[in-house]
Amino acid sequence: MEKYVIVSNNDTGELSIQLKQFYRLEDFVFQYEPIESCDTLEEALRLKQYIASIGVQAYFHEIVAKA
Repeated sequence: MEKYVIVSNNDTGELSIQLKQFYRLEDFVFQYEPIESCDTLEEALRLKQYIASIGVQAYFHEIVAKA
């Protein structure tokens, strides 16, 4: 069960990790853009660091290339 959401702040572009239950709250939905979800905090931290190192657009290109 995916408990964490990696999000990008719509104003700053900064990546962060939110608990999925809080991301669903209306305040967060308009402030953050979801990038990916993960089952564990450790997985979310590793993936957030990876996405930050290559950039969100490059990460999306990787996803599309795998499909």
